[in-house]
Amino acid sequence: MSDLPERITAMRTVTYDVQTIVQDILNNRAEDEGDEVTLDEVMGVIEEYIYDDLGSPITRLREITIQDENGYEIGGL
Repeated sequence: MSDLPERITAMRTVTYDVQTIVQDILNNRAEDEGDEVTLDEVMGVIEEYIYDDLGSPITRLREITIQDENGYEIGGL
């Protein structure tokens, strides 16, 4: 058994373009809501996309980690 690795990781990655999401949020806003988009708003949209994009039965058994372009964790499901 000593020749076997301790862990094996399998990953599936989806990248979302934040500027596109920000523009979509702004396009769907009423004019009086302003033009400042928060990270919470962007993450809300991305979380919906994640359930559609990664919502296979096996994914539901595991935690999903959300990272920025530098690999830093910014959330999770």
